[in-house]
Amino acid sequence: MTQPARHEEHHVDMRALRRIGLWLAVGFMAVLVAMHALWRQFPKPASVHTTAFSGARLQAHAPHDREETLAVQRRRLAQYRWTDAGHRYAQIPIERAMDIVVDDARRHAKETRP
Repeated sequence: MTQPARHEEHHVDMRALRRIGLWLAVGFMAVLVAMHALWRQFPKPASVHTTAFSGARLQAHAPHDREETLAVQRRRLAQYRWTDAGHRYAQIPIERAMDIVVDDARRHAKETRP
């Protein structure tokens, strides 16, 4: 004969629940006390500044500064220049570099055709 289905009990063991809550609270407080003791034990690093800021350090004209930075970067990409002191490596404009790569690929494609 089969046993009847057993369901969960509807009552909550409040005593066990209180005991778990108490241990959690005691453990949390112990961690806090330990963290506070460690925080007070170690001195602050010398690099920490405790003085107030002398003023706001915000960009006054962020969109203009961004456009100016992008213009400088575009000029650098569009110029010829040496990238090292020994004049072994040169920078060429990006458009010219792409043309060279395409020409090399076309030349290589013609050479490998049967």
